[in-house]
Amino acid sequence: AYETDFLMLFGCSESKYIWALSPLRYSPNYNGEIPVLHIIENWLKVGDEDATRLFFFIAWSIWKCRNRWVFQKRHSTVQEVIERACRMMEELRHADTNDNDVYNKIQQPCRWMRPQPGTLKINVDASLSVIGKRFGGCNS
Repeated sequence: AYETDFLMLFGCSESKYIWALSPLRYSPNYNGEIPVLHIIENWLKVGDEDATRLFFFIAWSIWKCRNRWVFQKRHSTVQEVIERACRMMEELRHADTNDNDVYNKIQQPCRWMRPQPGTLKINVDASLSVIGKRFGGCNS
């Protein structure tokens, strides 16, 4: 069966349980598939910074859970996925209250290294501006 980003994040029964049992109590009941971009845009309109951050942490946890199953045949429970997202949220809160020490440190420049033969390297980057209600990403 063909898996879409919508089906994986919002349409399958396990992801629906995750959203419903999460602190957001979100019920993604859509008739048919809709673009995930529309769902993200709607969350950015909510205006609740914590809810928006948690939304993305839950989506990321679902993605990680799916990859763990596909590539390692390791199953995560609904509770584990939710706890992982909540833990990331707490880590972000802790980092935000840490007087931005991380930003004050001098960073060492990174050097790009060619992957070993037979290795495929995929770079992915994304950003989210809750204040500007925008997001973006690229991959190469």
